[in-house]
Amino acid sequence: MAIAAILGVAAAFFTVGFPAERPSEAFLALASAGAIAAIGGYLMGGALGRAMSDLKAVVYRLTKWNLDGAVPHVKRAGEIGDLARALAAFQEDATAWSARHQQDLERKAQGRLPQQQRNERLIREFRSSIAGILSVFADNTHKMDETAHALASLASSSNERVSSVASASDEASSNVQTVAATTEELAVSVGEIGTRVSTASRIVSEVTGNARIANEKVTGLVSAAQHIGDVVSLIQDVAAQTNLLALNATIEAARAGEAGRGFAVVANEVKTLADQTAKATVDIRQQIAAIQLSTQGAVEAMEGIVVSMNEVNKHTQEIAGAVHQQSSATSEISHSVREAARGTEEVAAHMPGVTQTVDETSESATRVLQVSQDLTRQAEVLRETVETFLHEVVPLEQPLDRAS
Repeated sequence: MAIAAILGVAAAFFTVGFPAERPSEAFLALASAGAIAAIGGYLMGGALGRAMSDLKAVVYRLTKWNLDGAVPHVKRAGEIGDLARALAAFQEDATAWSARHQQDLERKAQGRLPQQQRNERLIREFRSSIAGILSVFADNTHKMDETAHALASLASSSNERVSSVASASDEASSNVQTVAATTEELAVSVGEIGTRVSTASRIVSEVTGNARIANEKVTGLVSAAQHIGDVVSLIQDVAAQTNLLALNATIEAARAGEAGRGFAVVANEVKTLADQTAKATVDIRQQIAAIQLSTQGAVEAMEGIVVSMNEVNKHTQEIAGAVHQQSSATSEISHSVREAARGTEEVAAHMPGVTQTVDETSESATRVLQVSQDLTRQAEVLRETVETFLHEVVPLEQPLDRAS
């Protein structure tokens, strides 16, 4: 019965030939034959059993697609020989089919090789390109993350500084207003001082002029006193001559005796008057000398006063010029302080807007940070997705296995 089944399988191979399009069916039939041969070998004993065992081994070898080696008992007569020849024919057909199949695979592989190489090259380029893009993207998102952190930190610091600046601006505005008011008062005071210095300068100029006139008059008085002294000297000379004449007249009257007595009285009176005149001129000369001495002191004092008044007038003019410059500088300071006050008021007015802008910047930095973190996560997901895709695509581009 086992031999009949094996022979049936062999007859089928001989009749139909090796099923090239469906090798799995041939393997199934061959496996069935091997199983039947194994059962037959078990049921049979002796030489026939050994022959069936040999053929069973051939069947097992063929089911492993091992087409090398010879099939025993092909020259044997009877059913064992028929079975051996059937297995040999199967091995030949399987060898021929395997060769054709290998050629087909090689032709397909050769036809597909350029496209496969191109695909592999494109995949490598894509992998390199996407790796570079993802690297740049990761670097940029990292930089964006750092920038967002720095921006958020700066916004927070700026917010604190803006608060400090706002407080300082309010205080500065108050201080500038105080300085402006003080400067206005200073400008008024400086203007008043300038007016008074101008008045003092005018008065000093007038006093200097009057002192100069007085000096000239005192100098004239000295000259007049000198002239009076000269006149007194002349009077003294006349008195001395008169006294001498009176003395001569007295002598002559004494010689005349009684007749010259009246003339002697007159001459004596004239001599007395001459003596009195001489004494008076001495007193006058002493008074004139005292007047000249006092006048000379007055002249020297007036000259000192004139010099001092000139110095005072000079310094007064300098003070007036300095006060005028100070007045101009104070006016400039007052103008600058008013401008500064307006500037601080404008700064104080704009501080709420700056604070709002800083707050918006802080919120924007927070949003940028969130977006940067989202982009980082998405970039990582994209990288993993691309890697998974490439790992799945590359094996599909490999040549097909021969056993498929």
